[in-house]
Amino acid sequence: MSKYYKLSLSPTPVGAMDSGGTNCIGKDSFKDGNQEIIWKLDDSHLSNQFYKITEVAIADEYRWLHWNSYNVNQAVNMQLLINNLNTDIDTQGGDPVLKLSVTDTMKEMHDKLNAVHYLFENELMALQENPDHVQTEEADPEVEILERLNKTVHEIEANLSRFFAVEHLHDKEYFIVTRHFSPNAQEEYMDLTDDDYAKFQIQNHNGDLFLDFFTVGKDLGHAFDTKDIELIKAGEVKPQTIISGSAAFGLHEEVFQEFDEEIEASVKRRIINWCNDNEVSKYGIDPLEPKHAYGRAKLGTLQNETFESIINKIESCPYVCNIAVYEE
Repeated sequence: MSKYYKLSLSPTPVGAMDSGGTNCIGKDSFKDGNQEIIWKLDDSHLSNQFYKITEVAIADEYRWLHWNSYNVNQAVNMQLLINNLNTDIDTQGGDPVLKLSVTDTMKEMHDKLNAVHYLFENELMALQENPDHVQTEEADPEVEILERLNKTVHEIEANLSRFFAVEHLHDKEYFIVTRHFSPNAQEEYMDLTDDDYAKFQIQNHNGDLFLDFFTVGKDLGHAFDTKDIELIKAGEVKPQTIISGSAAFGLHEEVFQEFDEEIEASVKRRIINWCNDNEVSKYGIDPLEPKHAYGRAKLGTLQNETFESIINKIESCPYVCNIAVYEE
């Protein structure tokens, strides 16, 4: 028998919504959807443990789902994204020098975004470690603003090369993250093994299902993407370390349902060269260590979809409303 993972989608909002940040579905808000997206899970230790964690979470009455939907192609909305980020920097009490401008160079934007992401990381970790802070399904202004900062930073980062006219513009490109957890499910989390890291791949916007990062901070690959050498110097690189019930998938028309070994090898060489050029070994990082594998670990393969069919599902029913796993 094969194992499957199913994401249900609704045309109407479910739970507590924040389109600029993270959406939250609590134990009483899960419901059946109007559309479904299904992946067949790989027969691997990694995917089998992910399946078990998800199964336990579904059976736990105190389960939660936090999810984000990123419209990756927003270069034409750069001014709006910058305005939103600057507003949240002001509200959060961040240093005004971190605020972006459309007249900034790409390097200036990268540097400011890296600093804002580090602010988000520290503030969120402090909040999570505060015993007096209890998050519920209702609105939580402290968490909401930090999640919005994080989401907007990633959306601007994803569009920088397009904004500076380095890349071709794609009409449709999405990235969706689901962080599904519960008290009982968290007891089933496991450390990633070297074999698990070997399943990481860079090309993860082809519609297949991948294990989500589920770590506050940046790994080496994210530091490379954002040219964040200061993070490396500060010793703040944080690799993904656990198998959780969190997943992600990306959709990009030009690479939908494709995987190119040559592209994979080429990007890995670029990362190694960048690490060597910036002498990251001085800061205790060996880019060849399994834990620094670039990309995300593949969990499963998308079933019975074309690029048009899955985009139509997401655009007609843009709200995640439930998760299921099953065997057949």
